[in-house]
Formats: sequence, C-alpha cells, structure tokens
Amino acid sequence: MRITASGVLSELVTIFPGFGVQWNGPDNYFRGNDGSFTHHGVFAEFTAYCRKDFENVSADQLRLLSVLLNEWFEGPDVDLDNAVATCFLENIAGEPCSRRLKLLLKPSARAFVGKWEPAT
Repeated sequence: MRITASGVLSELVTIFPGFGVQWNGPDNYFRGNDGSFTHHGVFAEFTAYCRKDFENVSADQLRLLSVLLNEWFEGPDVDLDNAVATCFLENIAGEPCSRRLKLLLKPSARAFVGKWEPAT
C-alpha cells in the first residue's frame, strides 16, 4: 500500500509535534510555492529537525519512529523507501541522532546506516 507524502508528514508530526512547527515555518525549502511536497522533502526537513532537537526525543518517540522506519525501509513503496534511505538514514549516519535510533532498526536498515558512517 502506498503512503502519500502527506501521510508520512502526518505520521511524523503525530510523533514529533515540534516537527510540525518546523515544517510550517518560513525556512522550510522543501515545500513548493503551491504547498506541494514529496516524500524526499519530508525526510530532508525531518533530518534538519532531528539534528537540531534529537536530544529532546523521548524513548517512546524513538520507538514509534523506529516502527515506521522499519516498515517503510525496503517496503513495497519504492519512492518512500528511497526517501527514508537517501534523505534520512544516509544523512544522519554517524551523527548523535543516529546512535540511539540505530539500535532499534531492523538489521537491513541498521546495516544501511552503517555503510554511511564515517570510518573510525
């Protein structure tokens, strides 16, 4: 079943109300002038939100996010899978916000994040 970009946004805002505030802010460049947006735009802006506010994310929020990411990563919707992978997981790899999240991801998603982490 295909989930729209609006559906993805709604799911994320339900878990992270602060993301809704950021999404609707004047500095969101991932919304078109007509209000349109894509899966990729949602996750690109969500990356910025996580980088800024992840220290305030609760264990419950993190668990709920991981449930969604595990469903959407390598799911039947190729566009959504690609957006999760390239505009979120790849972007946060090696950053503080990925350390806690990575532990809750299914093995394939965890391995994907690992491929993008900087060499130590």
